[in-house]
Amino acid sequence: MDFLRTLVTFLSLVSAKKANLVKESKSSPCCGSPEIEDDAPKDCEQTWVSERKIIAEYHPDHPPVCLAPCSSVSSGKLGMHRCLPVTLIMICLDSKGNVELEKITNYTETKDNCLTPAAIAKSVASPRYSFYGLVPAPLLCVFTLICLGI
Repeated sequence: MDFLRTLVTFLSLVSAKKANLVKESKSSPCCGSPEIEDDAPKDCEQTWVSERKIIAEYHPDHPPVCLAPCSSVSSGKLGMHRCLPVTLIMICLDSKGNVELEKITNYTETKDNCLTPAAIAKSVASPRYSFYGLVPAPLLCVFTLICLGI
């Protein structure tokens, strides 16, 4: 990975004076192999960071870079093999090469609406056990009626 290019990108992010700096925090559902989507314009440079390490880079003029736990990267999209909090650093340049927009978005993981293997097993097992629990009840009633001679 070209660390010099990343350093220059980061320094331009810090040193730009006229750029519109946007800082956001968002939550992203994390179920299995998560995919994070951002409304990034295609002509913006994007660097995805997790645990103080660059895991993906997207630059319009270069091939994308994707390092584990990244599974895929494209403009505004990051696929991962596992759930981690990530930060997207995005820099958009105007036609003269000046920084037009800087955006830093922190994504935190949430487990909302996720079915874990334990939850799936419980949801599948519950109706079966309740069904089998209903079968002995009528048999017990019939057996009791036969024994009592009614």
